[in-house]
Amino acid sequence: MKRIIKTISVSFFFLVTASSLNAQNFPGTEKEVKDILCTGKWTVDSLGRAGKMKAAAEVQMDGTILTFKEDGTYTITVFGKDKPGKWVLVLADKKVNMYEKKEQPDSVIMSVSSGQLVMGRGDGSDLKMTWKKAE
Repeated sequence: MKRIIKTISVSFFFLVTASSLNAQNFPGTEKEVKDILCTGKWTVDSLGRAGKMKAAAEVQMDGTILTFKEDGTYTITVFGKDKPGKWVLVLADKKVNMYEKKEQPDSVIMSVSSGQLVMGRGDGSDLKMTWKKAE
């Protein structure tokens, strides 16, 4: 009986831990999301797949800057070149879709907080990029 209780307890612990790692951090209102995104600039913090993230400097992206504007546009500066795009908040799904030239999102922001964004690719791959507020 003790063994069954221990197994259930350990299973429950792993379930809670796994779900907290996948939990989304996302504000509840459009205004909150806009205020966070559009205040200041964002720089790449890390890039990679789950468990294999690399720092921005390791993947030569430490100079990349992302700037959001309240009109639903953004500019990403990579190696000194600006690339414009549009962003659309889908509050019901707790995500921000980012479009460059396609009808499908190129990137999707799944987590928004005052100090960090977590972005994935629009094609659903497991590649992730974290952004932090520029200093």
